[in-house]
Amino acid sequence: MTTPLSLKNGFNKLPLRHKILIPFFLIIIIFGCVVSFGTYHLIQGALISTANQRLTAIQEIIFREIKKQEFRLLTYGNMVEFQYYTSQESQSDPFFALRQDKLLRLLGDGNVTAISYPAAGMGNYGALDELFRQATASGKARFRFFSNPDVPALLTVAVPLPQVRIEKDLLLLQTPVDTDFLKQIVAPFQTDAAIIDLDRNILVATAEDLTLNNLSDDLLTRLIGGEKISQTVERNGYHRQLYSAIPIGNSEIVILAVDLPLADLDLLMKTLATRAGLTILFALGIGALIFYRLINSITRPLNALLNATREISSGNLSYQIEGNMTGEFQQLAEAFNHMLSRVETLYLEKADQDKNLALAQEQLHFNNLLEEKNQEIERTNQELRVHLREISMLLQLNQVMNSTLEVSVMFDRTLNLLRDFIGSSNLVLFLYHPETKELTARKAVGAEADIYSAAAFKLNEGITGAAALSKELLYVLDINNDKRYLNYKSRSRDKGSMISAPIVAKDQLLGVLNLHKAEIEGFNDTDIELIRATTNQLAVAIENSQLYEKTRLLSNTDELTNIPNRRYFQAILRRECAHAQRFNSSFSIIMIDIDHFKRYNDTYGHINGDLTLTRVATILLQNTRGVDQVARFGGEEFIVLLSNTNKEGASLVAEKLRNAVAAEDFVLSGKDDEKITEKVSISLGIAEYPNDSTDLEVLIKKADRALYAAKAAGRNRSLCWQEDL
Repeated sequence: MTTPLSLKNGFNKLPLRHKILIPFFLIIIIFGCVVSFGTYHLIQGALISTANQRLTAIQEIIFREIKKQEFRLLTYGNMVEFQYYTSQESQSDPFFALRQDKLLRLLGDGNVTAISYPAAGMGNYGALDELFRQATASGKARFRFFSNPDVPALLTVAVPLPQVRIEKDLLLLQTPVDTDFLKQIVAPFQTDAAIIDLDRNILVATAEDLTLNNLSDDLLTRLIGGEKISQTVERNGYHRQLYSAIPIGNSEIVILAVDLPLADLDLLMKTLATRAGLTILFALGIGALIFYRLINSITRPLNALLNATREISSGNLSYQIEGNMTGEFQQLAEAFNHMLSRVETLYLEKADQDKNLALAQEQLHFNNLLEEKNQEIERTNQELRVHLREISMLLQLNQVMNSTLEVSVMFDRTLNLLRDFIGSSNLVLFLYHPETKELTARKAVGAEADIYSAAAFKLNEGITGAAALSKELLYVLDINNDKRYLNYKSRSRDKGSMISAPIVAKDQLLGVLNLHKAEIEGFNDTDIELIRATTNQLAVAIENSQLYEKTRLLSNTDELTNIPNRRYFQAILRRECAHAQRFNSSFSIIMIDIDHFKRYNDTYGHINGDLTLTRVATILLQNTRGVDQVARFGGEEFIVLLSNTNKEGASLVAEKLRNAVAAEDFVLSGKDDEKITEKVSISLGIAEYPNDSTDLEVLIKKADRALYAAKAAGRNRSLCWQEDL
């Protein structure tokens, strides 16, 4: 088996030319592979992005065409309604306007059918009954998609007509949105499309073999929320599909799916990647060939020099380098030949008489050089030991600061490590508070650590304040001879020397680090440089810790109500579950929903709605314990975690919260800044861990189902989860 040492020895035995060329060719091969791989994935990403852009454009075109059909139906409905209302022909024949030739011809040209139905016959119209009831109840037009195997997909609108007779009539307008309709739109783009209802049934599709992935409840919810979802499926090759929701009027939502085959894009991607790879490999090959020839031409004179050294080593001092060379090699060859000539002459003339003297001088010179080199090596070793100590210290500091985001732990480890390396008797870390412009002791280590814990300085107060104000390191050789030293306001008995080093990040003062030694002038230049490096790293660590705390607070808080958000609540819930499992205890959760909040928003506006949400959150916080957790779950929903509380106790808390909200007068801004007072009620659902469920997701769902049972029972009440719900 070949070992790394044998490979290294074999490589060292290779000629210089091979030592240069082998690494070069290895680098060329690796670079070519990396570039080819990166080019392939870059092209792949670009083509997938192009496919997504095409799908989005096609989806927008289909969306506009469906909206045109919707607008056409609504326009025709308004025209019929207007003529129906203004018809003066006869009270016994109010549909006189419908039979007018121009209107009928207009409906026919628009591929629209119009049928009137008496409202008195509702209940006998089959699938149309629900649509008619919605239109009659709202007094507005209501849309619906109808499709079955015998009837093509129809976009349908029901319009309640003005009551000019005793009975009320309904107008039904329909236009086909079928396969032919979709094919006319997508045919130029060589794509397929389908329309799906919310029950995941395909209403219309341009291809019978169109494969659509079953939409999960989560994907369906995201689509209804306005999100567009792209995915790749395999159907006679790979296809890219885009799903999006299309609202039809105010009463219907359908899902539009657009399918784009990726066969041509795959072929194009492979072709481009192959050509790019071949081009790169060809360019690298040409470069390698040129480099090989260049190395050969450069190293050729070295062979002549190598032969010359071999001849000289064998004792042939008359050897001369021959051949034409260029540049520095020619100069080197001429100098080499001249040197050999002189060496040969001197050797022949003075070899005998100077042999002993030359040996003695050579030995003396060698001894002197050896002594100088030894001294130089010792100085270098000393410097290296110092630098190694500094690097080791900085490395350990860096590891300490990166090992934890807990500021107290980081400060403790850093100060102890610095004390061990520098030999400082006492170290005190002060943090600066911009709001009070004061430095307070955060951490101290050493013999008098307890004395420093209550120390505080204003800017320019004492040596610490002076260093903070100037943002420059201060080295006091003897603190007893410096009037600025305040003995930490008569708390300390320190003597000797002191360094006060400010901690600054981006020209912002973060704190000051004080170091003491019992000896006068106890700190050297190495200590000072090490302290500077430490304070620089401390500044970065403190700044990162502050940023981490701000980011963590923002990510866990709902920005409107300033209470924990859903994500943070779920983390707290998991910890509570672990605690309950460990100590065999229970806890309860309460799901809360503000009653009729949508109507409340529609009536008073979203600004008042936000104020109400914030006030409700405050009431919930005020009426729960400090150990309980109140969070905003989403929209107008809140959730409360009650630690060590069973269902009976949670029911009492729920009633307390419900009564507290019901008793509150919510002051709102009306028109012209008029102040109005409104009452708000809430409905609550309760579930207990572990009696109702040990699965947290199921537990939340059961509390939610209990909440909606309370709303169904009349709202403004609380219900506990029971199996019959």
